[in-house]
Amino acid sequence: MWIIDAATLASLLGLALTIYVAITLEQVRRRYARKGRLPKIYDELERATSALLAFLNELPDGEINDQNAASLAAQALKPHVLDAVNYTSSNVKLSAQGLHDNLSDMIELARTTGITASQLWSCYGSAKELNSMLNSSLLDDAWRA
Repeated sequence: MWIIDAATLASLLGLALTIYVAITLEQVRRRYARKGRLPKIYDELERATSALLAFLNELPDGEINDQNAASLAAQALKPHVLDAVNYTSSNVKLSAQGLHDNLSDMIELARTTGITASQLWSCYGSAKELNSMLNSSLLDDAWRA
């Protein structure tokens, strides 16, 4: 009888150890994926933000005449911001999620009433802030390594 109890206890201990190892491996995988992906996200977001700034600087009198172009400028940021949501942590993730939600709302708004230049400027400011936060994360990671 005691052999069965010991075997049951050993199998439960083995299960707990397996779960612990699986969780630890997932954390290590995420850390390396983040370290590898974060510099590229930073560069891509910087390029998309610069493209948005170029679009905004070309607006005559700050008025948007082509809503499709404005929508495309906003949509160009969205995948890079989503990458930032997926590969960053805590406060950077919250900022990226907020910008992603704003971009989604703005793109939906473009289909109905249109986007204003001030909304695009607001997104540009948020994207620059997010990029500086990503840069800080990169520098923090460099110190931790």
